[in-house]
Amino acid sequence: MLLPDTTDLQATSPSIALGLDEVGVLGVVRGIIVAGSPTTATFDVAVGLGSDMRGAHMSRFHEAIDSALALIGDDGSDVPGLELLATVVASQAAELQGTDRARAAVRATLAWPSVAPASGRRSVDPFTTWAKVTVDRAQLRTEVTTGVEAVGMTACPCAQGLVREAALVSLREAGLDDEAIAIALDTMPIATHNQRSTGTLEITVPGDGAVGTLASPGMLADLVRGSMSARIHELLKRGDELAVVEAAHADPRFVEDCVRALVRDVLLHPELQELPPQARITVRQLNHESIHAHDVVAARAGTVAGLRAELGLEGAPDPA
Repeated sequence: MLLPDTTDLQATSPSIALGLDEVGVLGVVRGIIVAGSPTTATFDVAVGLGSDMRGAHMSRFHEAIDSALALIGDDGSDVPGLELLATVVASQAAELQGTDRARAAVRATLAWPSVAPASGRRSVDPFTTWAKVTVDRAQLRTEVTTGVEAVGMTACPCAQGLVREAALVSLREAGLDDEAIAIALDTMPIATHNQRSTGTLEITVPGDGAVGTLASPGMLADLVRGSMSARIHELLKRGDELAVVEAAHADPRFVEDCVRALVRDVLLHPELQELPPQARITVRQLNHESIHAHDVVAARAGTVAGLRAELGLEGAPDPA
């Protein structure tokens, strides 16, 4: 009987001597616990491949993930942060594949506890968080990115202004004097159209810095939600619905307003003052329009130093 060929084809030289930027796997699923919240995490792992290697060993990417979980979280029972997990996965992948460069990304949705605004009922505000890490063992360099995506509500300032002007005319025609009209318009919420909105925040720290040592994903998601007209919740009683709608209409914002507010709030937050000047902030806001067939989007990216200079925040930060 012929024995099977045990030649390690991946380790042989390719017929075309060309190195590859990345070879890896996408969408590897594991169950983990992050900050006490059980979740399903999805991993993307890849390495750079030299011109002398025909291929990567795909099973070793799974081994890198499981090895990292065993090292830092007892097989996923308690992961302190996705940044650390992604860093260990990337390092393990580079070591197991025998390469210098590796990249790992891990993404999870967290069921974050919250409280409804009026009833005080316990609710949940789910958000998505991720970490992306690139390691280069030859240059002793690591780059870490932390990201969050959360949903909220925005109210359109333009339509609200139109409704207010129309209400002013109608009240005058009804015989109310200007003082009574002013009281009425300042007392009652003015109608406008609304959007369910999705905000995204990414912070990238080059070198050996880790965003996770400075900010929890819950805090970053809170900043994203706070940049919109109002927060939304999974559970709302009638009084909560009233509170959310009134809050949104009291603070109408364009999609552009949300992006600018989030950039400013990140730069001023007390827990993020240790971000290095070369750290990069990326913000994106997507509003799902209610009176149009299209959506609207706005975005901004820049370094901490560049954004602080543009906003005139070069001096001491104002935590307020």
